[in-house]
Parts: sequence; C-alpha cells; structure tokens
Amino acid sequence: MWTSKKAESQNWTMDSVLPWLLFVLLMSLVAVAFMYWIKSNFAEMTVVPPGLEKSLLLDRITSPACFSSPALLPQTLDYAKLTKSQMGSCYPALQANDAAVRLFLKLKEGNMQQLLATSNWKESGISTSSSSWIGVKYNDKTVPGELSLGFQAPRK
Repeated sequence: MWTSKKAESQNWTMDSVLPWLLFVLLMSLVAVAFMYWIKSNFAEMTVVPPGLEKSLLLDRITSPACFSSPALLPQTLDYAKLTKSQMGSCYPALQANDAAVRLFLKLKEGNMQQLLATSNWKESGISTSSSSWIGVKYNDKTVPGELSLGFQAPRK
C-alpha cells in the first residue's frame, strides 16, 4: 500500500514520546534511589558527637577571654579571674530560656573553693554535671583543681 512521506513525518513524535517518557521516569526513580542511598550511608557524618557541647564550654571557660590568660598553659585557669563579674562578661545577657551553667572549682591544695553560676541558674532545677581535673594558677604557682560543670536545659 502506498503511504505519504508527509504522513510519516507528522507521526514520528507520537512514536517517540512514549520511550522518552519511560526514560525520564526511569531516570527519576534511579535519582531518588541514589539520593536515598547517599542519605542512608553518609548522613551520619553530620551527627554531632556526644559531649561536644561540654567540651566547647570547657574550651570557652579556659580561654583567655574568660577565666584564663595568654601567659598560662592551655586548660589552666587563673584563680584571680574567677569572679561573678567575669562570669557575667563571659556569658552576657542570658535569658530564662537559655541553658544555664554552674562552675564549681575545688583546689587540691589549700581547700579553696569557688562557686559561680549564670544568672539563670535555678538551684531547684534538674541539672547534669561533669568533672575534670584542671590546672589553676593560685598564689603564682599552678596547682591541680577539680572543675565541676553543671548544666541545666533551657526553660520552655
């Protein structure tokens, strides 16, 4: 039977649309499966390790801006800087819904103790704490001390 070249040229789109739609659908499914595989295998790298917040808080406490000085060794506090005003400058303008922090330092020698807390610390609140040994400059010498950090979750 005789067919027209013009008719063939007009129907080519109908013959090729279905394979392209199937191709696009298949590629979309492959892309979704690939993204799910990436998320399930590599998203754990963004999980914050437990204890990081407390470690960062200890780094802030022992920084020269808070309770240390540039002349001291790392992780060493200056006992003369452990004051309520210095605590207020390290943690300024805390609101009631911010996390509260309490420091308790006990020197091994001399039975000296120092207790400091942020203004939003509630003695009756539930808190968690951690302790670590740290160097403290006291009477122009470095002595060991036990630093206890207390944390209270933000109020809602």
